[in-house]
Amino acid sequence: SKDGNGDAAPIPTFAASRVVKLWGPSGLEKLRFTLRKSLVQQLRGLEWGGFAAALLLGFRDDLDQEVTALYRKTGSSHVLALSGMHLGIIAALLAFVLRKPLGIRMSLFVSLGVLFVYVYLAGFQPSLSRSHLMYILMLLCFFQGIPFSLLPIIGLSFIIQLLIDPVGIASLSAMLSYAALIGIVLLSPPMLDVVKGWLPLALAASLATSLGAFTATAPLVAGFFGVLYPIGIFVGALLGVLASLFMIGSILYLTVSYILPPVSPFVGLGLEVLYRIHLLLLRYGANISVEWKNINWVITGLGSLAMASLFVY
Repeated sequence: SKDGNGDAAPIPTFAASRVVKLWGPSGLEKLRFTLRKSLVQQLRGLEWGGFAAALLLGFRDDLDQEVTALYRKTGSSHVLALSGMHLGIIAALLAFVLRKPLGIRMSLFVSLGVLFVYVYLAGFQPSLSRSHLMYILMLLCFFQGIPFSLLPIIGLSFIIQLLIDPVGIASLSAMLSYAALIGIVLLSPPMLDVVKGWLPLALAASLATSLGAFTATAPLVAGFFGVLYPIGIFVGALLGVLASLFMIGSILYLTVSYILPPVSPFVGLGLEVLYRIHLLLLRYGANISVEWKNINWVITGLGSLAMASLFVY
């Protein structure tokens, strides 16, 4: 509508077609919501809090948009996606803390329960569910004295996940998760054999893991997005190490903030330093990053196969 002589700007008008009333969560979902909210509130307001919430819970609402953009430009977005790395860190911490007082078997049972709660809190994302399912299968083999290798465990995990959640397993994140894991299992050992003489072992292992995952997922990324960031092979290896340290520090910070609040600022100071180092690496990687556009997935697949064959040879 216009008022008076019609010279005034039109007043924006909105019409509601329906009203939907959303009820609050109840039961277990309410407990999950309350726990997530409590954890996020402990991290909110801290310079590094948004990054910690993203790493621990997959909660990215408070994550700095610059960080998200830098991760994408450095081809390292997989570091932020909850996966086996995150579950493995928590499992390792639980084993370290519980093994002496409870023994191996009981500590594994308790770890299994804690990990289920963690996956429930973070949400049953395909990559996280896959990691938890593999952990359960490996524990079953361990308790039954059955020797196992990772490839059959991955295959059985895929079949079970396909039966339980066929829609989720068809998602890009699930495909990338399985492809990356297979690349790590099959290609990382020969890649590590090649690079370990040139670098410290920890860094060489991280680089081999990153290279194996990149090689296996490159055709999928090229097919869906048409772009590749090869710098991610190197930057992703360093970011993976930093993110692991940061995640351990964040878990320590949350534990201390609930039990001994006066000590938490000292832990937070260390995390702030680690976060700034992480930002410097991200910005440097983004500055030297080269974007490969309009990449054909078939050519990328052949290139990945050639790279894998070279390292195996």
